Amino acid sequence: MIHVRSFRTAGKCHGFDISRCQDQIRILSDATQTTIVLCDGAGSSPYGGIAASVAASTLAGNLHLNFEQYLHGALPDIRMQLTRTVDTELKKMAKEMQIDPRLLATTMLAISIDNDGRFVGVHLGDGSILWNVGSSDLLKTVSSPQRGDQPNSTYLTMNCPLFYYLRFYRWTKPGARRIILLSDGMNGLNAPLTSGIFSVQNQDLLNQKMINTRNFDDMSYVLCELDAPCSRQ
Repeated sequence: MIHVRSFRTAGKCHGFDISRCQDQIRILSDATQTTIVLCDGAGSSPYGGIAASVAASTLAGNLHLNFEQYLHGALPDIRMQLTRTVDTELKKMAKEMQIDPRLLATTMLAISIDNDGRFVGVHLGDGSILWNVGSSDLLKTVSSPQRGDQPNSTYLTMNCPLFYYLRFYRWTKPGARRIILLSDGMNGLNAPLTSGIFSVQNQDLLNQKMINTRNFDDMSYVLCELDAPCSRQ
């Protein structure tokens, strides 16, 4: 069984008002598979939150539906399908809103994982994806923040060619024990990267720590944890 926990807090930049938080989370789950997505809308755009919402819903549905294909398919084809899907939906929203598509800018973090601990993942922009395998307590990095062409910048939807900058990951053997998506605001948490705090068991402790931090930026995470370690075959 796969357990999922998530939490969001609005930062000082949004007056600590959760209704203004631009981090968007989506979770899809069925009997054999779970998909988690975290998108952080660009603070530089007044439509960052809308971009995050559209991208999160689109990416969650696409990864969940195409899990087996993405687990074994040709990487260029996968990257092209993901790029076209997200790009099409954002441009459609921009047309409905009658705004410049470049204003629909967001980062993207996503993982789809099955009950055996196999997964596929996507990352664009800042934020991080962490994981551990088997009984190990140490969280390792699947994907670290992307640094943009300019200082203190990152890549976002609609401000870069997605086909080239969208990272894609997959783990085709059983064994992933825990996957965590972290928005860039979580850098202010100053917590050790171990499963001790980033776990289902300690969710309340982690959530309270986030609230107490009173960070400038929004802070969000999605935690996906399997019941027991799966041995690699």
